[in-house]
Amino acid sequence: RVSRGMNGLALANKWTGGHTPYGLDVGLNHLGDRDAVRNEEEIEVFKEMLERVLKGATTSEIAHDLNSREVTTKRNSKWTASAVTRLFSHGRHWVGHRTHRGETSCDEHGEPFIAPHGQLVDPAKFYAAKEIIKARNAKHVGNAKGPKVSRQRGKSLLASLTMCNEC
Repeated sequence: RVSRGMNGLALANKWTGGHTPYGLDVGLNHLGDRDAVRNEEEIEVFKEMLERVLKGATTSEIAHDLNSREVTTKRNSKWTASAVTRLFSHGRHWVGHRTHRGETSCDEHGEPFIAPHGQLVDPAKFYAAKEIIKARNAKHVGNAKGPKVSRQRGKSLLASLTMCNEC
């Protein structure tokens, strides 16, 4: 029953509850419904992060700077490079899309719903910064016998570098 109710809310472009992402708070939207609403202070911090990534700053440099200025995360923790990266990798709300169970909520025509809070940042800048971070985080391991191959999570450190006689 609860799952059906949540799916119904997602299909009606309504907030389904849960963790409120950075840049948003819980409040009443322009229709008077309980919804995720803009947190302008957090949006400004993210816009600064976005601009810095586009200018070449690393996520570690950004995290260090925010911590030195005592700017905290949504849960009042210190920033880490991973936390900054997650804002870009899990942040469809920045471009105004609703998500439910990790998927972008869409209307009956397959178009993404635009949440009442709207776009929080310029989508072109967001996706450009996201690609920069993704490219930086792509780890490659050199292989003397062939091209560079990506290391896969959960594999042995030497999995792509050594072979047994039977392989």
